[in-house]
Amino acid sequence: MLKDRIITREDADLKAIGRMYDGAFPSAERIPFFMLRRGISEENIMHGYYLDERLIGMSYVFLKDDMAYLGYFCVAPRYRKKGYGTEILQMILQQYRDYRIAVDIERILPEADNYQERVNRKNFYLANGFEECHVYYSYMNVYYEILSHNGLLSEDDWNKAIRQLRKLVFGK
Repeated sequence: MLKDRIITREDADLKAIGRMYDGAFPSAERIPFFMLRRGISEENIMHGYYLDERLIGMSYVFLKDDMAYLGYFCVAPRYRKKGYGTEILQMILQQYRDYRIAVDIERILPEADNYQERVNRKNFYLANGFEECHVYYSYMNVYYEILSHNGLLSEDDWNKAIRQLRKLVFGK
């Protein structure tokens, strides 16, 4: 049975979570892990997901007003394609059911090297009840699309939330 645990700044599993995080996200798409760790608070929440006491996934959620931005979510490679991602995402949706939940995914561009991966990722979120918001942005030459659950987000909503993320990263 999967269990969720909120991770603290001093948690014994931080090194393992950091390795999982670094391996799951390209450098252009991730905040340095030490900044995520430093930013852990009541509004910036890191979760570890465990199967029989074994760490198999992580997420990092940024809360702002009525929005929960699922900034990072991954499952360890050996546990992928076994339904754990869906199970974890359903746990997240339940835990943050009082929020509009946002994710940003790489836009589906035919010329992308990881085109099929992008299609699969979007289909995963759509199959789990997320909707297209028709909000787009780019960061470090990577183009993203916003999807949401429990209500659509406007570009203004997204910009308010992203300011919190920038504050975490840049201190402004």
